Amino acid sequence: MHPSHRRLETLVREVTHRHEQGALVQARENEIVVLARLEERQGIESARRLAENIRRKASAEYANDPLAIGIGRQSEALIGLRDSYREARQAQSMARRLAEPNPLYFGELNVYRLLFQLEDNPELSAFCDEVLGKLIEYDRDQGTDLVQTLASYFVHKGNLSQTAEAMFVHRNTLLYRVERIKEIGGLDLDNPETRFNIQLALRAHRLLSAREE
Repeated sequence: MHPSHRRLETLVREVTHRHEQGALVQARENEIVVLARLEERQGIESARRLAENIRRKASAEYANDPLAIGIGRQSEALIGLRDSYREARQAQSMARRLAEPNPLYFGELNVYRLLFQLEDNPELSAFCDEVLGKLIEYDRDQGTDLVQTLASYFVHKGNLSQTAEAMFVHRNTLLYRVERIKEIGGLDLDNPETRFNIQLALRAHRLLSAREE
């Protein structure tokens, strides 16, 4: 085992045992698995706190090599542990691919769980290109960030003031960008089906872009 991996295992054990005395920690070649006993009342929130404590502690020692942490769904029986482990690995893989600094819980991956299974299907790339292709090409050619603007716009549920604040731009600047997005992309942001397709395509684009990096 590489010395840095051994140190990480020690760190995880220390944090885990302070959080939950009955937890099991097992080091493998490229991962460290924590099997924690959760109180029924606290459920997954207890696992979140443990994962966040590990992330915070590890960040102080591995600032240039951040951890990717995944959390599987809670299992009430031993027979479900394999599924929980598989889910945690998938969430961890997504966290690594998307450069997500915070622990990812499998139960909240939502549509990413489907996209992850479809990423090698050419139809996913084709769909993304049909919806966002013109904006992606324009950003690439002009050095703009219209796709990022569109993503932030949806994160903030179309609220222009909140989106502008999050992107550190004037509201009028954002309003201009949104109009350019509609014009260049040929997108009707008032159409519910179009909005659904855009949000799905934005997630697919994020996943596919992470694979290319």
